[in-house]
Amino acid sequence: MKLLSILALFSVLGISSCSKRDCGCVTPPVTEANWKITRIFGGFGGTEKELTDDQKNSILTTNSLGAFTCRNTVTGQVTTGTIRTETVDNNLTLVTFNPLLPVYPVANFWLLEKTNDTMVVSDRNADGYTITFTRQ
Repeated sequence: MKLLSILALFSVLGISSCSKRDCGCVTPPVTEANWKITRIFGGFGGTEKELTDDQKNSILTTNSLGAFTCRNTVTGQVTTGTIRTETVDNNLTLVTFNPLLPVYPVANFWLLEKTNDTMVVSDRNADGYTITFTRQ
């Protein structure tokens, strides 16, 4: 009976000590994958923006340790750096690339959607764009 009481106590403590908002219980949004920009949409008119050659030819490689490499498959240009994720107001995830991504040079993005095959971020401007990355 004493063993059952001890197990119950640890179970209650384990459940009550972990809040999804502040303890890192949620899987980090950055995973080990290769990503390619497939769509940029938004602006005042809510239109599709044509991808530049650099955007079409670049692969973003991320890892779960918070590092990234952006490689242009045509020019050979390589940019490496770190990714920081932070949960802010209303459980929004802020993603920061340092240095800036050469394919879309904005420092901070809101992570809007993340599935196994798709990552959608926003450039955080009121009239801004959403950028869709597709897993390669």
